[in-house]
Amino acid sequence: MELFRLQYAATLRAGGPEGEAIVAAIMTKALKNNPSLGITGILFFCRETSSLVQILEGPRKNVLDLFTKISADPRALQCTVLEQGSAASRAYAEFGMVLAHTTDPALAAQNLSNAQTLFSAPVLRMQYASTLVAADEREGRAMLEGILQQAVRNNTERKIGGLLAFNPSTLGIVQILEGPAPAVRELYRTIAADPRHVDCTLMSEELLDAAEVLFDYVWGMVQTETHDDELVNLSARIRRSYQRLQVPEMLPESEALDLSRMVRAIDDALYVEATPTTAQGCA
Repeated sequence: MELFRLQYAATLRAGGPEGEAIVAAIMTKALKNNPSLGITGILFFCRETSSLVQILEGPRKNVLDLFTKISADPRALQCTVLEQGSAASRAYAEFGMVLAHTTDPALAAQNLSNAQTLFSAPVLRMQYASTLVAADEREGRAMLEGILQQAVRNNTERKIGGLLAFNPSTLGIVQILEGPAPAVRELYRTIAADPRHVDCTLMSEELLDAAEVLFDYVWGMVQTETHDDELVNLSARIRRSYQRLQVPEMLPESEALDLSRMVRAIDDALYVEATPTTAQGCA
């Protein structure tokens, strides 16, 4: 079967938080649907201009059919094909669709050799959702305690940090994992096979640079609770809250992350109190 690659550019009709929410929804849908279509790729996105360049790789018919649907999406202005044609091999074989933030999407996607630079030693942020296999909230909390204790023991060694949000009314979990891409992928495979939860669904994958990291791995796994079912864009919400909470006497944004401010940012983003209980275990 012929491997086909298509690269296109577009600009979202909405900017700011609404634009980021659109990208998050696009990514979640892509991660759900693309594997069965044999499609992989990357989406370069600029927050400031809401412009994007996306590369799709897979069987010719599937890629072209998907691009037809994308072109008709009212959330974006006219899609312009930049390149298309047969490809000898996949440049983004590891990803059903991965997000990369950049100030110039066209430049970032200009040369596929960028893929080697991006993936040489990337930090990966992965978000997934699942539901605990528990009879009630009490059993769910006990199960969650065991999961968090295991995370404290293992994740610091792997240099993986993150957030685990628990919904006591639905027994649902949304977890963000950040760390070296191979370690995060290995951990997610272990998580997906864990019989303590079901319906494990990948919601997003993002390649990060140092400035994009939200959760220092020395904190372990920050824990919080929420009754919010709309957590597709959770990391962006937390990032905006963290930036709003910056005050002059604190370290500049380029310096080390501050745990107390991150806890308040999570509280602000989810409208609940966040408790970094597991971070204490990693101190």
